Amino acid sequence: KLNSVNWPYNINYEILPATNGWEVIKDKSLVEFDFTPASWWEIKDNENKWYSRQVTPGEIGCTLSHYRCIKKAYEEGYDNVLILEEDFYKLNKSITEEELKRIHKNASIIYLDRNKVNKNETEKRINKHITKIGYSYNTHAYIITRKGMKEVLESPILNNVITPDEY
Repeated sequence: KLNSVNWPYNINYEILPATNGWEVIKDKSLVEFDFTPASWWEIKDNENKWYSRQVTPGEIGCTLSHYRCIKKAYEEGYDNVLILEEDFYKLNKSITEEELKRIHKNASIIYLDRNKVNKNETEKRINKHITKIGYSYNTHAYIITRKGMKEVLESPILNNVITPDEY
C-alpha cells in the first residue's frame, strides 16, 4: 500500500481512496454523488471498437475517483492540484518550480504525460516548457487548474459518466 510519495518539494499531499466501479454500479449509495453512465457511448455499427461498447465499471470508478479529487480540491480553494493515479511512475525528471510558475492563467489541464491520439495533429509550442496539445489520452498524471476544476464541476459529467480520458 502506498503511504508516501517521493516528491522533491516540501508540499502537502493527500492520498484519496479510489472508487471501485464494480461496487458502485451495484450500489450507488457507496458514492456521495448521483451518477449515470453515458448511454450514448455505445455507438452501434461503429468501426472503432472503442466507441461500440458500453462504458466499463473500471472507467466509471476511475471517472468518479477523478471527480471526487477535483471536487475536494475546488471546495478547499486550491488554485492548482496535481492528480496522480496509482499506476503512474516517475521517470527521470520532476516538474520544476519554474515550470509550475509558468502555468498559463487560461490553462485548464496540464498533462505531465499523455498519449497523442492524432499523430498528424499540429501542436503549438508555447515556450520551452509548455505545448498547447490536441486530443490526448491518459489521465494518470496531470495538473488541473482552478479554471479546469470549475469546468469539470459545471459539466454534465455525472449525468454522462465516460472514461476520464474523454472528458
